[in-house]
Amino acid sequence: MITARTATTAAGTGLYQFANVVPGVYVVTVTPPIGMVVTLRDVSTATDTTDSDANPSGASPSTTLGSNETNTTVDTGLIRPATIGDRVWHDTNGDGNQTAGEDGIAGVMVRLVDVASNP
Repeated sequence: MITARTATTAAGTGLYQFANVVPGVYVVTVTPPIGMVVTLRDVSTATDTTDSDANPSGASPSTTLGSNETNTTVDTGLIRPATIGDRVWHDTNGDGNQTAGEDGIAGVMVRLVDVASNP
């Protein structure tokens, strides 16, 4: 039976390593720090050494290690999500400025799209 191991990434480099593991099938799981999430997965078709491998929950695909084998391509990109928003209000005088007495309007559907109108 294989016992789960943990490691902490190195300051400045983010490197980690599990050495001297028994040959077998493994999954590396990353727990992002508070305020960060896993970025896009497998965006590079040219190389697996520099793109993120983890799924949105932080788990890598399973990796099979044979005897005396090393795999240093199991990496995970993390990002700090962005926020956009403000308010919708009743512009009673139509001047384009929210002024005293012009209250917010509840229940308005707001949609976020990119510059190509993709959600």
